[in-house]
Amino acid sequence: MSCDCDSARADTSRMQKSRSETAFSEEFQRRVKLARHARGYTQKKIAGLLGMEQDKYKQYETRDGTLLPHEHLHLFCELTGASLHWLFTGEGQAPMKLPTEPRAPRHRRAARGARGEEAA
Repeated sequence: MSCDCDSARADTSRMQKSRSETAFSEEFQRRVKLARHARGYTQKKIAGLLGMEQDKYKQYETRDGTLLPHEHLHLFCELTGASLHWLFTGEGQAPMKLPTEPRAPRHRRAARGARGEEAA
C-alpha cells in the first residue's frame, strides 16, 4: 500500500512542477510582449531586427508558444531596454516607453485644418 502512496506523491510532485513551469513560461512571454510594446515595436519589426520571420517570433509571445531562445536574449534586451533579470524574474525596473515627439495641442491642429493649412 505504501508503494501506491509513493507513486501518487511522485505524480503530484510532477504536476506541481509542471504548473510552476507553465506559470514561469506565461510570465516570461508576457514580459517579452510588454518589453516590445514599451519600445513601440511591432512583432514584424522586432522579428526583423532579431533576424527571423514574424510567424516565428509571434510564438514567443503566445501562451502555448515557446520561450525566446537564449541566442536572441541579449539583442532583444538591447533593443527593448529590458534587463535579463527583469525578463526572467519580473523584479526590478520594467522597460520604459520611449518619449514621443511633442505634438501641437489639439485645438491648434484643428484651427490649422479649418484655415486650410496643411498639418506639419
